[in-house]
Amino acid sequence: MRKFAEKFVDFYNGSWYSERKKEKVVLTDNFKKLKMTEIKYIHEPTDLQCGQAVLAKVLDKSVDEIIEYLGNERETNLKEMKSALRHFGVNISDERIPVSSKKELPELCLLSLETPRCWHWSLYCRGIFFDPEHGVMDDFPISNRRYYWKLSKKQSVFA
Repeated sequence: MRKFAEKFVDFYNGSWYSERKKEKVVLTDNFKKLKMTEIKYIHEPTDLQCGQAVLAKVLDKSVDEIIEYLGNERETNLKEMKSALRHFGVNISDERIPVSSKKELPELCLLSLETPRCWHWSLYCRGIFFDPEHGVMDDFPISNRRYYWKLSKKQSVFA
């Protein structure tokens, strides 16, 4: 279960549904720890939209809505990421923290990863990596340097 890129995961029922295979698959304990009723996996529409895809996941918006808000359909920078998160009610820590193991991560955080191809945005939530390029994973995508910013929602979506 290293990776899958299906449309959505239903955490309330402890399973995910494959639109392609029309089947229900039981999730691991890590997935069951999530208390959200649903989190959508959003694959980046282009190689340059990982930031927009991460923001769309966290903010429960479409990538197009994020592009419109940012006025940017290409690479996003940290200032844009923080501004969008704060604008839509998500707290983000000011400090960038280096990380080498997922054991060091808080329950919910924005990740900046130096992948073999480029710097890349990703999302981590309670043991699961929601990566807009690589899919839903139980460990970091291949990366040399890794940093995170802790996220917390003012609303109880991630509670």
